[in-house]
Amino acid sequence: MHRSLFIAALLVVSLAFPAHASRDRVDVAEDGTVVFVRVVAIERDALLRVLVDPSLSSKLSPDVLSKEVLEEGECPVYRVATRGLFRPLVYDFRGCITADGLTEELVASEDFDAFACRWQLTAVEGGTEIRYELLIKPRLKVPDKLVRVGQRRSMKAALNRLVEQAR
Repeated sequence: MHRSLFIAALLVVSLAFPAHASRDRVDVAEDGTVVFVRVVAIERDALLRVLVDPSLSSKLSPDVLSKEVLEEGECPVYRVATRGLFRPLVYDFRGCITADGLTEELVASEDFDAFACRWQLTAVEGGTEIRYELLIKPRLKVPDKLVRVGQRRSMKAALNRLVEQAR
């Protein structure tokens, strides 16, 4: 009986805390770029399909309120509205597929001084290593530490949703 309870408890813990969550490597570079690295048992192309589809990629971050295409082309320009403290924060970025994934760079914004995102997808034995880098510098006077805490929460959620959508 005790063994059954122990096994049931392990099952509950494993469902509540997915294995991939504990295997994330997270770093913060000197410039404030937050870097998440995770290895998943999913093919690179399945992950890239989600990242380049605006209807799917707009659902990755829990903070994105809307995403619209401003310019079509090889490197489309998008307008994104995200949750802010008092009002939505808006920025335009250019997204380009690269040899190893996807880059997004700020085109214009009254709310951000900097925005740069890079998704590097590297095939590894049994799946893909995802390296997700994000630098954001809002113009609001918010402590960097507070920005990074929110950024890490949002990035982890985006990684989880990317994996779910790519399966």
